[in-house]
Amino acid sequence: EGAEGAEGAEAGKTATTKDVECRRYEKILGMAIEAAAKNRERFPLKLFGFVITTQLLATWVGLAAAPIMTSAKTVAPPMISVGCRLFAQSRLVHSLQHQVTESNPELHMNVSLLIHDNLC
Repeated sequence: EGAEGAEGAEAGKTATTKDVECRRYEKILGMAIEAAAKNRERFPLKLFGFVITTQLLATWVGLAAAPIMTSAKTVAPPMISVGCRLFAQSRLVHSLQHQVTESNPELHMNVSLLIHDNLC
């Protein structure tokens, strides 16, 4: 009976070990199912069955914006120069020059030149 009791105890130990491993597997499987469900809620955008994540979308936008940025770098300096010249000749600057001249005639300040030298 001692041998049978030892075998029974060992069989119970093996069954308990298998149960623990089975529970761990089921727990991991449940967590994977929950993660997949959360990803479906978090990333609802799909293209050809592939989930479009935020990182992937940002990469695509960055790649699309690269040629536009190159063009903008060549166009921006002349545009800024024209905009600055138009601002220096605007009614606002002329009005400001008029107010400066009337309020303090001894100052001899050219507002248009000041704006051009400091901003442009």
